Amino acid sequence: MITFLLGVAVGYFLNPALKELRQKDDAEPAPRVAEPLPPTAPEREIAPPDTALPALDVPPLEVDLEEVWPTRHLIVGLPGTSMDRETAAVLNRYKPGGVWLRASNTVEQIQISSLIRQVNTLAAIPDAMPLIAAAQQGGSAGNILRLPNALAYGEIARLESLDAIREAGRATAEQALALGVGVLLSPVLDIFDPEEREAEQRPFFLGDTPETVSQAGVAYAEGLLKGGVLAAARHYPGIGSAIFQQNDVPLIAETEVEMLAATMLPFAEAAAYDISGIVIGNAAMPALDVQVPGRPAMLSPVMVRGVLRTQ
Repeated sequence: MITFLLGVAVGYFLNPALKELRQKDDAEPAPRVAEPLPPTAPEREIAPPDTALPALDVPPLEVDLEEVWPTRHLIVGLPGTSMDRETAAVLNRYKPGGVWLRASNTVEQIQISSLIRQVNTLAAIPDAMPLIAAAQQGGSAGNILRLPNALAYGEIARLESLDAIREAGRATAEQALALGVGVLLSPVLDIFDPEEREAEQRPFFLGDTPETVSQAGVAYAEGLLKGGVLAAARHYPGIGSAIFQQNDVPLIAETEVEMLAATMLPFAEAAAYDISGIVIGNAAMPALDVQVPGRPAMLSPVMVRGVLRTQ
């Protein structure tokens, strides 16, 4: 099972990553390029609806695979809806292993597919294309890929059967794959807790019990895989009942073993199903990570290696 170590911080990966890589570019000679990069539109400019992005006149670089081996393990973000000059240069030079598309990158489907083609052209290495990932949730607030009739998790959970949930997953996967997205950071396996979450957040959850979330989540993941994409469940170990602290690290304050097991049950079921990946969240679980009680799960060997991978 591939475990994607993509905590919440990775959703904002590119800003520090680009800054560091650009600084490195300033200090080192740039790789040989056939001709200079053309000027592009400002970073935040929005592509017109139903219009493909302009073609990039940027020849792909041939790189030393050993030199870019570290960056092949990074999944980065993009700063806008079009490919600006600096981002194109970084993708072309360092060939990251994948790109995480967020709402700030997407306008409509033609623009999305054009952007993905540009990423693929710049970041590909021989025999390997970059992973293109998106946290597609559906509904009006979570339809990152601008798919038609995209169901929110609450709507998916209310479908008449598990087969219907599988079919919803398959349909979503096929639409995503048609755009060029091969990894969906889905399903969300957090359990809705009415004592800690607002009622208006309910549509973002598959259920309010470990059993309903597990059943619906695994069924939806089955559909995603059948539709041809990789499915990465999130946000382990579960943030549905987490208390958000002043330092922005969600805290799972539960101490009873049975309740902790219930919180993590959907992820255990997903792992048993051999789901493609599990996204590690930033919630701290002091009852299990006693060595460093306030440590986010994504930085905790106890939560990742000890609990998720081993147990």
